[in-house]
Amino acid sequence: MDIARVVESTPGDELFAMAIGVLSIPQVPTDALLVFPGMGEDWRIRHAILEWRNPYRTARFLMIAPVNSGEETYKSFDPGEWKILDGRRGLLLGVDSRTENTKTQAVWVCKMIREHDIRSISLFVSPYHLVRAYLTLLKQMLLENIRIPIISRPTPVSPSEIIPESKASAWQSIPGEAERIRKYQENGDVATLAELEYYLAWLWNKPILVRVRLP
Repeated sequence: MDIARVVESTPGDELFAMAIGVLSIPQVPTDALLVFPGMGEDWRIRHAILEWRNPYRTARFLMIAPVNSGEETYKSFDPGEWKILDGRRGLLLGVDSRTENTKTQAVWVCKMIREHDIRSISLFVSPYHLVRAYLTLLKQMLLENIRIPIISRPTPVSPSEIIPESKASAWQSIPGEAERIRKYQENGDVATLAELEYYLAWLWNKPILVRVRLP
C-alpha cells in the first residue's frame, strides 16, 4: 500500500525534522569557532582546534564555553597543553563551575557575542548532542534578540565511541537527548520546530549561505 508523501506529524517526526534541519546546514567559514565542551569528550575541542590551526582560517575567535567542573572526567582547559596558535589571542575561555549546563553555556555565548561583536558562529559538538546544543543556543539568542548565523559542525567521531563521563555510546545516549529536547522545550530553554523553521528560512537567505546554494 502506498503511503502519502505528506502525513500528519507526530512528536517523533518533529525531532527527526529538527535533526535534518540542523545537520543539513552547509559548513562554511564563520567569525568564531565555538565549542560546548563536556562529558570528558576531548574530541569536541580537538576538532575546533584543528580548524583554528588552519593558516587559511577566517575566524577571529576560538570560544571554549564553560563546563561543569563537577563531572568526574573534568579537567580545566590549558591553552599550552592544546598548543593554541598565537597564545591567547582570539581565545575566549569560559569560567567553569559546578552549575554549568547547555543552557548556561548558551547564556555565556550570547554575552561574548555582544562584548566582541561576533557576526557568525560555528558550533562544534558531538553529533548525538549537536541538535539539542544548537536548539538551546538558538533559543537563548531568540530570547536576547540576537540574530547571527549559527553553523553546525558535528565532531567526526563514531557513534559507537564510548563517552568517558557516562560510559555509554552515542547510540545509547540519543534517547536521553530526545527526551531532554522535549522537556526543555516545555521549560522554554530549547527552540521549537516552528522557531527553527523560521530561523533557518532566514539563515538560508543570508549571504553566508546564499553563495554556496545550488541554483
